[in-house]
Amino acid sequence: MKKYILTLVISLISIVFYAQEDYMQQIVDQACSCVKAIPDEEFTTENVGICLMSEAVKFPDEILRDFNIDMTHIDEYGEELGRIIGVKMFGNCPETLKRLAALNDTEEKVTTFNVQGTIKQISNTDFVVFMLKNNEGKIAKFYWLSFISNSIDNLQYEYKKLKDKRVSLSYIEQELFDPKLNEYRIFNIITEISVLDE
Repeated sequence: MKKYILTLVISLISIVFYAQEDYMQQIVDQACSCVKAIPDEEFTTENVGICLMSEAVKFPDEILRDFNIDMTHIDEYGEELGRIIGVKMFGNCPETLKRLAALNDTEEKVTTFNVQGTIKQISNTDFVVFMLKNNEGKIAKFYWLSFISNSIDNLQYEYKKLKDKRVSLSYIEQELFDPKLNEYRIFNIITEISVLDE
């Protein structure tokens, strides 16, 4: 009798495991096919996410049971489910994961701009802000928010001496919330500064 019960328990565990693997394999196979079919110019994080979720939504009960992810709250659990599917995709379609890695590399690249001009004004109310008049005569604000590479000794103490000096700035554009305007806007964030006329 014990042998019979043990055999029954092992059989049930095998069936549950096989059922879990069966639906997950279906999700992974569909996700691999879908991601592979995305043209390069449309290969975005959003489109990849749609591929990963399009088949998964057919198995809400199984996903809830096996991974404790409620598909009715996919906005909360979507990233976790995407990781689970992504790990399982590794064995099935490694070329897709290479595309995903390349996508992450391109999405994380930030464009750096360069400008030369004369610092006309420096304010330091919340952060240091340089008003720079460029070679075309246009004036723009540049914000010092974090560490910047520089060729100036003791910049944090000597930055006020940069007024009326010609400088070269490297900067990135970053969208930040402006509470004065109550909206997001682009700020020029300095990444490097050097004096040109010394």
